[in-house]
This record gives sequence, structure tokens and C-alpha cells, in this order.
Amino acid sequence: MKRLILIALVVAGCFYAAKTLSNKSFILYYHNVAEHKGGLRSLYVSSWTFEMQMKYLHWRKYKTIPLEELVSRIKNRRPIPRKTFAVTFDDGYRNNYSAAYPIMKKYGYTATVFLAVNEIGRTLAHYRTVEEKRLNTRQIREMSSYFTFGSHTMTHGNLALMKKFQAKNELSRSRKEIMKITGREVKLFCYPIGRFNPEVKALVKETGYDGACSTYAGLVDGKTDPYELPRIEWKGLTASSVDNFWKLKWFYLKIILGI
Repeated sequence: MKRLILIALVVAGCFYAAKTLSNKSFILYYHNVAEHKGGLRSLYVSSWTFEMQMKYLHWRKYKTIPLEELVSRIKNRRPIPRKTFAVTFDDGYRNNYSAAYPIMKKYGYTATVFLAVNEIGRTLAHYRTVEEKRLNTRQIREMSSYFTFGSHTMTHGNLALMKKFQAKNELSRSRKEIMKITGREVKLFCYPIGRFNPEVKALVKETGYDGACSTYAGLVDGKTDPYELPRIEWKGLTASSVDNFWKLKWFYLKIILGI
């Protein structure tokens, strides 16, 4: 009898989790789509792994939703279509064009790339990373017919450590410069190295951005703060850990169930 009750509770719990998770979406985020060269391993996912991830989601009949639309739905309290997700790339690495872009097009998926304007067309490294080439203006223009581009500031600096006028300049100038390149309005922002505070968040909103991505882990729904969007860093197996899998347990359960 106890065993039957336990089984019933487990089944009920699964049904409840499935119902809850089916009403949520997720935002994936990546940096380099390439083999690991050095520095933080989590900043790399191989092109093979990336394609297997996209192929799996496509097989499970998930579709991408433009991040702008996802944010609009959250802000206007409109339902998020089921089995939809968004994809983002931080920093604008050259391999986003050479490796990720063809794969995304192959599966009919779109994405948002966050650019640090002063890094466009250069080869450089950040803290705990190795040198990598960044997208140039020609590649950005080509990709903008299929992808959207958001701001990652001018210099990829920590906004929380800047004076207000410096932070505001980083936010407004980068937005204008990206608009010049793509010819499209820039509606989204991503906090460099995930650092922000209430003052920075208020500045992002004041500058005219509709939403901003964080590095917090989690799913999104109608109650999500559009200026603190959580995302899923879907790492390769060699860069993952038990702790990482546990933090993303609801994401993995959602895509395993295909809801």
C-alpha cells in the first residue's frame, strides 16, 4: 500500500511539473562555437555539440522566438507560445558567423548577438580567455538579415563600477553605433560579465532598451523581470559538472519531456 501511495505521489508530481514547465520558455546563451583553445572551458562549445543541441531541439519540435518578441510578450503579459525558446551569443565572436550561423539557418532558428562595439573586427582576449577574432562589420550586416543584434556596451566594461555618466555613455553610444551598422533599431542589452545593480538596470531602461540579459540561470515566464532575463548556458559535457546539471535541472527536465 505504501509503495502504491509513493508511486501515485511521484506520478502526480511529474504531472504537476510538466504542467508548470510547459508554460515556461528558455533563453540559451553561448560565447564561442569552436573547440576549446584555452582559458575558461565554459566559454566554448564545439560546433558538433552545438549542432547536436539544435538538432535535438528541432527533433523535439521546439521553435525559436525572436528575443524581442519574447520580451514584448513578458512586458505586455501576453502568453508565450509553447515549445519556443530564444538563442543569444555574447561578445560577437567570429565563429558565431563561421560555425553557428550556418547551423542555425539549417534548422530555421534565429538568434540575438550582443556586440561590444570597440571590439568589432578585432582579435583580443578578456580576463581568463585567450585571443579570439570578433565579427567584422561585413559579417554583422550579412547576419542582420536573419539575426538581430543587441548591445554589450562599447568596451565590455563592468557598468556597476562606472560613474553614472560613463555608464550612460556606454549604453547610448553602443546602441547608436550598432544601429548604424545594421540599419535596425537596437532594443536589447546584455550586461557585460553579468554585472549590474539597481542603478545600472534603471539606466538601461532609461536609455530606451526594452530588456536586458543577465547570466542568472533559469527559465522565463510572464512574471520574469525583462531587465534581469535569466538564461541557460548549455555547456558541452567536458565543461559541465554535477552542480551545473543541478542548477539547470528544470531546463533539462523540460527538454527531456519535450514540453
